[in-house]
Amino acid sequence: MLFNPLCGSHFIEITVGNHSELCSNCTVVVDGERIAADAIRSVWYRWKPAVLLANEDLQGLIAKDFALKEWKSVIRSLASYLPKARWLNPLAASELLNCKPHQLRLAQQVGLTVPQTSITNNPTAVGKLFEQVNHGRVIFKSLTPLFVPPDKLLYTTEITKEFPSLSRESITRCPAIYQELVERKSDLRITVVGRAVFVTRIASQILDEEKDRLDWRRCQEKDEL
Repeated sequence: MLFNPLCGSHFIEITVGNHSELCSNCTVVVDGERIAADAIRSVWYRWKPAVLLANEDLQGLIAKDFALKEWKSVIRSLASYLPKARWLNPLAASELLNCKPHQLRLAQQVGLTVPQTSITNNPTAVGKLFEQVNHGRVIFKSLTPLFVPPDKLLYTTEITKEFPSLSRESITRCPAIYQELVERKSDLRITVVGRAVFVTRIASQILDEEKDRLDWRRCQEKDEL
């Protein structure tokens, strides 16, 4: 079965109680079919919710983000209700996929080339990064999605040498990713299953505007990508 948390006809029912008739159990409902969780033997956890789009209004973005967080809270608990299931990937490992500091550390450990990066809330450290990169170009990325009123999402943005002094208060508020800008011909999305490697090429550099070439997600619905 394929379970889509955001599909209007797919449901999950978790029941917990101290009475025998209300013992803990979990049922998945897909298009009217009810499947007991303890009957599920394997789970391929590959849920990728639709990316929050910049052209949505702020209230819509906030509501969608809230719904996703609620679903993730339930999904993180499912392993305890599916005791006989084998997961690909284990939930704990999947959670770390969204932890960018961990990703960068792991990439370095396995021998991948990692751009010069500073994850910090220290304006001085951001300023030093400009001195460390060869071409003097640095980008800013948030660690998690950021809504910018009235109705925008913050994507990867190139910053200037003046940014650390001009935006000192914003920088000190919380850590963010400041990274060497990498010139490229395209973007690759790579999935590894065991020893099998699957690669998708994204033709990001054919886009007209520099800001879109820097972060192609602004135009991800374009067919030419």
